[in-house]
Amino acid sequence: MAVVGFLLAYGLAIFAVINLKTALTELSITLNRNLFDMSGKFIFWGTLLSIILIGLLGILIGYILLTIAFFTAPMEIQLNNVEEVNVM
Repeated sequence: MAVVGFLLAYGLAIFAVINLKTALTELSITLNRNLFDMSGKFIFWGTLLSIILIGLLGILIGYILLTIAFFTAPMEIQLNNVEEVNVM
């Protein structure tokens, strides 16, 4: 029963990281900052390799790179071809 729980948790972690990697890739394209994409790849491969415990180091490196990417990102960006949406 513990093995089933572990495999379920591992599968859900991989699913979550795939979504995180996709979001970071889109953010990398939008902001033109490769560091977001690189951190997403480190976190993704770290999660896949966490089953043999070496991946935990990859996850740590990925989150450190993500922190650096957010602190070095531009404060304002210019968006092209975006229509204005009035909420109220």
